[in-house]
Amino acid sequence: MKQLPDYIRTDDPGSFARLTLEERLPEVIAGVVRTTRLPAVRVAGLRLLAAELIGGAVRSPFTEGPVQVGSKGAEAAGLEVEELAVWRSCFARCVGRPWLGLPWYQAEAMLYFWVLAQTGFFTDPYRFLKEAELDGEGLSLARAVLEGPQIDADLPSMLYLSLWGNRVDLSNRALTGEERGSLLLRNAGNLLIDHTDRAAARLWECRRVDVILDNAGSELVCDLLLVLHLSRSHPERRLILHAKRWPTFVSDAVVRDVEQTIAAMAAGPSLPVRAAGEELASLLDAGKIELRDHWFWNAPLHFPAMPDDLARELAESDVCLLKGDANYRRLISDRKWDPWVSMEEITEYFPCPFAVLRTMKSEIVVDTPRRLFDRLSAEDPQWMVSGRRGIVRYVRKGCNT
Repeated sequence: MKQLPDYIRTDDPGSFARLTLEERLPEVIAGVVRTTRLPAVRVAGLRLLAAELIGGAVRSPFTEGPVQVGSKGAEAAGLEVEELAVWRSCFARCVGRPWLGLPWYQAEAMLYFWVLAQTGFFTDPYRFLKEAELDGEGLSLARAVLEGPQIDADLPSMLYLSLWGNRVDLSNRALTGEERGSLLLRNAGNLLIDHTDRAAARLWECRRVDVILDNAGSELVCDLLLVLHLSRSHPERRLILHAKRWPTFVSDAVVRDVEQTIAAMAAGPSLPVRAAGEELASLLDAGKIELRDHWFWNAPLHFPAMPDDLARELAESDVCLLKGDANYRRLISDRKWDPWVSMEEITEYFPCPFAVLRTMKSEIVVDTPRRLFDRLSAEDPQWMVSGRRGIVRYVRKGCNT
């Protein structure tokens, strides 16, 4: 068997992964402390966690901390047996190891699980940030799209809207103000891969579409407008939105975020926004749009380790849309593939045809010819992490048509 490349790690010199661990994640924890009302003991626990990220070692929330996640606590929080086993195993392998040096996605997932454990699982520690972003830029964006001449109401345009909406990420605040103004543009020069026409052709003919969501706020507004367009173009189409079960990675969308976003649009700032929100609510009530969650979307696992029940569910889909950078990373196991490797070679396991809509926020990419990779790296050393470039990648494997 061919040896797999190493994982991206948090101690890779000069990497965005290391920057995330040393600077961005401590800022996330500080934001939770500022915006949530927590008992002093939990605040102290969060501050200890932030300090441990640099020079400290991993502790297990199952055995330590003011909010222990023992069997009773896990059951009360709604953790499933298989989910609990995965997390116990993950932490058991890492206890005592420095945070610097862990596989990047695993470290992020463990950190956010610790934050949930410290805040008690029962509230969304990022709720204030999400609601403020939705009430401000999110609804303004919906109004601009629905009332303005900036975008043609065709499927490729709506896919571009959903793609560039992924630029807005509350865990990467530097992008939000700078990039919002170009969300409604095709930005063809910044598209590293553009399979939009292929994805649109598949979407146009299919009867079931699954969307693996990424961020709440403005991005979710863009995704819901795409979903609304898909419903209007094929009234019998089933649209299944997969959200996180727990609030992780700051702005990750949970089921409640989808419901609140639709409600906010239905009470929105203009008639077109309200009409769109009301139509989405009606589709949700009629079962034409379904909201689902699964513990795996929060797990410290990559997509090849997808549980059988979820794989069987997605196998029934005609096409799956995967949103965002983290889903892209999990799709290719967050490993240091040669950039010119084809995605088809490493995603044979995926149970249905899929399209990835991703703005690039991490140092991992495939499907990029060597000459193009070298040229982009020379022109802009930050091209893989700046969020300015995007990918629409369609993988047809598994199609029966």
